[in-house]
Amino acid sequence: MESRIEDLTSRLHQSQKEKSDNSRLQRSVDKVARDARFQLAESDRQKAKLEEERKGYETQLRNLRQELDAKVPFRPFRSTA
Repeated sequence: MESRIEDLTSRLHQSQKEKSDNSRLQRSVDKVARDARFQLAESDRQKAKLEEERKGYETQLRNLRQELDAKVPFRPFRSTA
């Protein structure tokens, strides 16, 4: 009888350990997934920010070209030969 109690107690402890391990692994998986979602969102924010900067630089460049064209008219190259 006593050996049966020890066996059942051992099984109970093993079952509790497995449950604890599974819970720990699930928390770990959840953290990895949460971190991946955060990194993806951060990457999307950075991409949007860089896209806005690029558009701003393109607008500045276009404005500078227009100013330059207004000040210096285009003259085709002439051969002196």
